[in-house]
Amino acid sequence: MKLIFSIIIIIFVVLSQYGYVHAQPEIQQQLQPFDLPQFYFDALSFASDQSGVSRLDVYLEVPYEQLHFTNVGQLFTSSYEVTMSIYDADNKLVDEKWWKEKVETKDYNESISAKQSDMAQRSFLLPPKRYALVIQISDSETKKTFRRKRDITVKD
Repeated sequence: MKLIFSIIIIIFVVLSQYGYVHAQPEIQQQLQPFDLPQFYFDALSFASDQSGVSRLDVYLEVPYEQLHFTNVGQLFTSSYEVTMSIYDADNKLVDEKWWKEKVETKDYNESISAKQSDMAQRSFLLPPKRYALVIQISDSETKKTFRRKRDITVKD
């Protein structure tokens, strides 16, 4: 009985590893290279006071440690560009916002801190349906760019 149980466990482990190994190419394609800026975002849909549209608020967080700061006088400064694009189900651009963020700190340790981030928020007025939200940030100094895409549903 112990032998049968041991064989079942071994088969389970081997099959688990087999599935994991074959899933790796998919996972590796989703991983971002380490030298690109990383950021976090969330999107929330709210009712609006206008008929036929809802408000989509997009919140963005860019950790300081992902930005390239330069020493300018008494300050450490960095800047980056943000593009938020909304696409419909046919992959047609519905709305887009672009802006430049500037970050300043007097403390070098803060400029490389994993605990400090720059936060931004933008709103879109959209008819209720499914969209793709694409956010791209580009460090102005290094020109390194990172892009993320998420499917979202704007509710009534």
